Amino acid sequence: MSDMSFPLPTYLFGSNPTSESIRTYISTITSLLPTSHSATVPEVKAYSDTVYVNYYDLGLSLLYVPIKAYKPKTGSNLEELDLNRLILDGIDFYNVPPPKEKSDSTGSGSAARKAELAFASHPSNPLVLPLKPTFEISPETTGQMFPARKGGGSGPSSGSINIWCEWSDDGIMAWERGKGAIWKVLSVFVPKVS
Repeated sequence: MSDMSFPLPTYLFGSNPTSESIRTYISTITSLLPTSHSATVPEVKAYSDTVYVNYYDLGLSLLYVPIKAYKPKTGSNLEELDLNRLILDGIDFYNVPPPKEKSDSTGSGSAARKAELAFASHPSNPLVLPLKPTFEISPETTGQMFPARKGGGSGPSSGSINIWCEWSDDGIMAWERGKGAIWKVLSVFVPKVS
């Protein structure tokens, strides 16, 4: 992890997957990894209205939307897509909190936890949210610390229902499990004009 703060790369919005700005950003973030990874080889999840380009080792998912009446074929790989007709519309940053110590020796829930950890933590630390005043989130930031509108979390008193914190006018949303849990996903998107 880096110890210098990073602003959210909202300047990338509207770029296509082959743009120099996207390539430079991926290269910069890859350079923050402690060892050599195949981080620049993404997994693509294509649907007719959205294409996700997932960099698991970077804790990063880029969401592209088609333009100019383009409808990607579901299941297409990167080479099969018309990359010039896709623009970046959202970015998800992942944070993988360390597992909590279990008081019992059964290890209950460990298999489920391993299954949900496809993404590593994003290597930049902290991320700077472009809010007024500026707000930085580190890998240890909990939802209670977010100065945002919050919701969700209704359900069992165990706090296992996902909750969210959002700044919809700024195009930012964070997800966690509640009850003071450390954030897991920070979604940045193009704010919708009302």
